[in-house]
Amino acid sequence: MRVGFFFGEVKRLYHDAFASLVFIGITAIFMSVLLNLVIGGYVYVGNVTRRNSTYLKARVYLKEGTPQPIKNVFSLMLRYNPYVDSIKFIDKKKAKTEFENNFPKFGDLIKLFESNPLPENYEVYLNYRLLNAKKLNELTKNIQRFDFVDEVYPQGLFVFKLYALEKVVYFILVSFIIIFFFILSMITRGSIKSSVEKKKDLIKVYWLLGGNTEDLIGPFQVAGVVAGAIGSILSSLIFYLVFKFFMIPTWMLLISPILTVFIVIIVIREVIELSIN
Repeated sequence: MRVGFFFGEVKRLYHDAFASLVFIGITAIFMSVLLNLVIGGYVYVGNVTRRNSTYLKARVYLKEGTPQPIKNVFSLMLRYNPYVDSIKFIDKKKAKTEFENNFPKFGDLIKLFESNPLPENYEVYLNYRLLNAKKLNELTKNIQRFDFVDEVYPQGLFVFKLYALEKVVYFILVSFIIIFFFILSMITRGSIKSSVEKKKDLIKVYWLLGGNTEDLIGPFQVAGVVAGAIGSILSSLIFYLVFKFFMIPTWMLLISPILTVFIVIIVIREVIELSIN
């Protein structure tokens, strides 16, 4: 009897509350499109920031004749600095090769000097997540205080702007997930409540025949989940090629359908339990 009621109720629900289910589906499509757009934007901005993070570094030029023991200690100090990801020491020979590769038109200038005039230096790769412009300025001043340091030259400061943009997009993403939950909950609550109100007599009869809460909730959950899932899946399929093109993990397209199904299940259970108690 319960099985017959279950499938019969689903059929009646689709017939009597078709407009409400379509409304849930359309809402899921619209909200999921925006959610996928924000998710894709956040991941893409993060990828761009990480790709460009290698440009955030500092060149630390040493004075001529710096003793090797001092360089060894200084290397350790830089390597274990919390703001530093890695370092690379560039001796005079490497500095000359680097200059000739970067400035081929001016390579002959070095031949005018009796000895290699290029200074030894460290290429210090910095952690953009821990730093900002103020902290980098303090780090630069602290390094510059050493007597054997000739100059400190920061590079790639534009990464800070990219990281700030990433944090803004992340805030928008979190805010929109909350909005997504709120709007879809309100739409589902209103639609399912309307359907339950239309079927109060049928629910009372079934309740008197010994039906339980789970059997009553089941048909409504199936109908609501199907409508919401179809809408959110359709919106995710729209973004499949977009995510592939921008090298965004396509598994993130599952976030929208899973979130939609979760919201619908929770809200329908809440509405029906309140309605029959």
